[in-house]
Parts: sequence; structure tokens; C-alpha cells
Amino acid sequence: MAFQFQSVGAVAPLVSDSLGASLADIGILIGLYLAPGVALALPGATIGQRYGDRATVLAGLLMMLAGETLMTSSAPWSLQISGRLIGGTGGVLLNVLMTKMVADWFAGRELATAMAIYINSWPAGIAIALMLLPAIGTTFGISAVGIAVAILIVVAIGLIAFIYQAPQAPPAGCRRWLCS
Repeated sequence: MAFQFQSVGAVAPLVSDSLGASLADIGILIGLYLAPGVALALPGATIGQRYGDRATVLAGLLMMLAGETLMTSSAPWSLQISGRLIGGTGGVLLNVLMTKMVADWFAGRELATAMAIYINSWPAGIAIALMLLPAIGTTFGISAVGIAVAILIVVAIGLIAFIYQAPQAPPAGCRRWLCS
């Protein structure tokens, strides 16, 4: 999620050149990614409860992929905004549910360490994007940046779909999200 979030800012000069976007426009694209969180963060938990963690995370990842694909394949500004909002909506679902999944996996044992690692993935993703995406963009073009982001999302889809398994049972003394 953080890698996709930072994908616009990391290559802002290339985005500006290819779309004729001003710095204010770039700022709008960056901010739009997290805008769906205002309306979706609380309902996201309910969606996850209704459809399941894995299914909701996969839906979020598919939305992230759809948004990235739309931005990579379309130049019109309205489609850039739409792609960013779609990707951000998926990112919000992913963030809400993955936090819950980490809590479920580590409830009653090393939860603080697990959450610290999970939360630090955000600045790590941003840092990696800032290091890799400008080199990819200047070497292969702005479309290659979108393709690189999409590839990482596809890898995440594969990991969640084929590798992830929900914890079997909560640890002794735990009920749902609360532990004694």
C-alpha cells in the first residue's frame, strides 16, 4: 500500500511532464489516495466481518490493481483521479483488514512486536518507492513505474490467495479481538 501511495510523489517530475500536471495537481493525486479512508475506514471493518478477512483483502488488492492499471493506461486527468481513488479505496480496505489479521495472528503473544513490524512497513514502503521508482521511471518511462507497482500488487494477491491462512483458534484466554 505504501509503495503505491508513494508512486506518484516519487516520480512527480515525470508525472508532471507526461500529463502536464502542476505541483498542485500532483499534490491532489497524492492526497486522493487516502481520501476514501474518511468514509471507508469504519465500514471497512464491517465489510471484513461480513465477507471475511481474506476475501476483503483480496478485493482491496484487486481495487488497488484496477486503480493502478487505470492510471498507467490512461492519460486523461479524470481517469488519473478515478484510478487514484479506486486504488486508495482498495488500500484503505487492505490497511483496515490487514491490521486486524495481524492482531488475530498474534493475539496473546508478541502482539506489540508484530504490530511494530506491520506499522513500520508503511515508511519502509515509502522509502523503497522513493529509491526504486525514480530510477525505473527515468530509465524505462512513466508507464514502467505503473507496471512495477502493479507487479508488486499481483505478488501480494498471490501471497494472500495461495499462502495466507487464518489462525486456527484464538489463544487461550482470548475472545475475538480482546484478550484477558
